[in-house]
Amino acid sequence: MVRRVLAALVVLGVVLADATGDHRAAFYLLVAAIPPLAIAAMDSFGDYLEGASGFRALAWAVALALAVASSAVRGQVPGETSVPAVAVSALFACLALVWAQAMVDVGKLALERAR
Repeated sequence: MVRRVLAALVVLGVVLADATGDHRAAFYLLVAAIPPLAIAAMDSFGDYLEGASGFRALAWAVALALAVASSAVRGQVPGETSVPAVAVSALFACLALVWAQAMVDVGKLALERAR
């Protein structure tokens, strides 16, 4: 679960760096977010192979693909002062998926502690 939280926090850092206008730092944070997202996707796929729902594995895989697509689009325009709209859209879709998964994890943890 710590791996998933790390992925969610790094993606949030990318959005915050973009919001402050530091697009170069956002690009490097986005590239740094890819390994935690891949680990979270593989971890969820392992859970799927053990009998859990395949929706979580699919959601993490899509979030990973969106992060890779966003970083690829950002990398094509290194000297630009603005971010392409496609990269921003992919980033926000990735953020929504990652944080939705994080909220599911927090909900499960809260239910386990309540028992």
